[in-house]
Amino acid sequence: MEHLCPEIHRLVACFTCGSQTLPPYRLCVEAHVGCPPCIKYLSRCACGCHFLRRSNTTFNWLVSAIKLQCKYRVNYVDDDRRLSIPGQVDCTNRWFSVQELRDHYLTSCAKNVFTCPLQNCGRVDRVDTITDHYEKAHGPFESLSPSDYHQAPNCVMFKLPTK
Repeated sequence: MEHLCPEIHRLVACFTCGSQTLPPYRLCVEAHVGCPPCIKYLSRCACGCHFLRRSNTTFNWLVSAIKLQCKYRVNYVDDDRRLSIPGQVDCTNRWFSVQELRDHYLTSCAKNVFTCPLQNCGRVDRVDTITDHYEKAHGPFESLSPSDYHQAPNCVMFKLPTK
């Protein structure tokens, strides 16, 4: 698959933060892909355009017909930080259909872990659910517009409360 379409990861990556996304895809007016957290917390894409209200059915169908690699496959994970999930899978060199990848992220990815960056929290959770932890334990967060983060245009930034 890499030889068929070497840029597939860029095609399905959020234009704002660079994170791999899965269908259903929401695009901005300029047809850039937006991930759910960026769409939720930012009013506009990094290019400055508004996100469309509906997903793109043709793009969803097209990406669902190909295989993708796990977005966490290159993460270094220390054995002490791994979540204790039975059946964890090393995904470094595997290709998945969209549905297999969704299931992999939710149940078996050994590299899908993140430690809360706030001092003295120490919470370790799946990468895709850590924002829920942030909002419940440390939030709510103030949404930022693209003009607020001109120094780091490919990052999603939040103003974290200081306690």
